[in-house]
Amino acid sequence: MACEAGTPLEALRAAAALVPALAPRLFQGERPLVSVSLNGRLLTPAETAAAALADGDRVGAHPPVAGG
Repeated sequence: MACEAGTPLEALRAAAALVPALAPRLFQGERPLVSVSLNGRLLTPAETAAAALADGDRVGAHPPVAGG
């Protein structure tokens, strides 16, 4: 889905606003529930909030992974 956003976090918020059913899968309050990637590279939470997006960038939302 295409959207106007300056950071990956803003892109997630825009997706949740466009498709409200996504909101509980993407966020718990203000905090993302998913791992976020930018152009295929996983981001830290700080990068998710601060990385600048350029036209054509691809933001991915991935379920959290726990292992053992």
